[in-house]
Amino acid sequence: MSTTILKLIPHAPDYLPIKTAQEKASTWLSSIFPDSSRIEVNAWDEVKFVDPGENFEHILCSFCNENLKLDWWHKVMDLACEDDFKNLEVQVPCCHSIVSLNELDYVWAAGFARFVLEIFEPNSTLSSESLSLLEQLLECRLRQIWARY
Repeated sequence: MSTTILKLIPHAPDYLPIKTAQEKASTWLSSIFPDSSRIEVNAWDEVKFVDPGENFEHILCSFCNENLKLDWWHKVMDLACEDDFKNLEVQVPCCHSIVSLNELDYVWAAGFARFVLEIFEPNSTLSSESLSLLEQLLECRLRQIWARY
């Protein structure tokens, strides 16, 4: 049986909310998603790729909307990983624009982060009002990633 996870990450890949904000966010999410199987807070020293698991479909250039080939993406991901994702800028092969790997259009959403809140089996979506309050609490804009494993 598959598991659905709502992952919330900051838009800025190296942003790390203070520990008390992380704890408050987790507690608050527990009240919003009382039926979820669990809520986890993960914070790392380095940036990691946060993926949608089985929901991953393809990647589009954020400049020209061209479909990017996965073999190209794997190569640039390997290079970026060698430096712990400190430099996410790449030149896309379609229109030769310089873009951050974090700003490519992942279908379904994905991104890079040092921090993630994970709601397992949330059974509902996060309202725009709740997302806004959570962003205020964590002092950052958040990206929602719907993952399935």
